[in-house]
Amino acid sequence: MEATLLLANSAEEHANKGMVNALGLGWSVTGTPTPPISLVLMIQVPWDQTNIKHQVVIDLLDADGHPATVDGGGSGIRIEGTFEAGRPAGSPHGVPIDTAMIVNLGPGMTLSAGASYQWRVQIDGEVATTRRFQVRG
Repeated sequence: MEATLLLANSAEEHANKGMVNALGLGWSVTGTPTPPISLVLMIQVPWDQTNIKHQVVIDLLDADGHPATVDGGGSGIRIEGTFEAGRPAGSPHGVPIDTAMIVNLGPGMTLSAGASYQWRVQIDGEVATTRRFQVRG
């Protein structure tokens, strides 16, 4: 499954499933404590994987791929969920279906200044994408 993860200041799903309304989209540097963060996950679901529930796990990791230390020593962040992309009537055989997931995180997460982090997205147990970002020193 193809997936792209973008970071934004805020986002919401558009009325047309598979589209997103976002503000401050596409950043890779932030401060600490963090402002509100929206994780915007755009997924292309293969035609033969539509109408099936899929498991998503998103982890916040440090630069070395280990669970990140958050808020001065707390454990990392793991977000779990599911999605199911429906196949619209009349969809041509073999054409992937776009779907989107948004995770909104409130402000105030304390990360290490000067450090690099990454969000890792797994779909059905396989790494689908990662997005790295830096925290200003």
